[in-house]
Amino acid sequence: MNNKIKFEIITKDILDSFVLNSHEKIIYVILKSFEKAPRGIRVSLNYLMERTGIKSKMTLIKHLDRLQSLGMIVRHKPDMNQTSVYYLSSSNRQSLLNKQKNYRKVLSKRLKLRWNVRKNGLNNVIPISTIKPTVE
Repeated sequence: MNNKIKFEIITKDILDSFVLNSHEKIIYVILKSFEKAPRGIRVSLNYLMERTGIKSKMTLIKHLDRLQSLGMIVRHKPDMNQTSVYYLSSSNRQSLLNKQKNYRKVLSKRLKLRWNVRKNGLNNVIPISTIKPTVE
């Protein structure tokens, strides 16, 4: 049995924040606890749900989106079948935000094309596969 006490240093600003709710604070602390992991912060949604007591994936994603919109974390999903990678440090944050911005533009174009196909039928529609994400 390991009686070693483990702790994380969390700034007082996060704990005293009135902007964050209790779930967002707990999620941030859990992500912070993995900050020094060899492969980075790779935590599954199921693990976060288990640790926080949140019952719905949509609710958890809502909290993660809010943390991301406040600039506290950045989520990057390398592939659909892989766990998201989270970043807390500001060094990686800006480059990943730029990549995500480009990716969201591509997704937006794809969704608009799908909507046009449903609305107007298949006439004069550009195939979705021709739209590729641009990497700067």
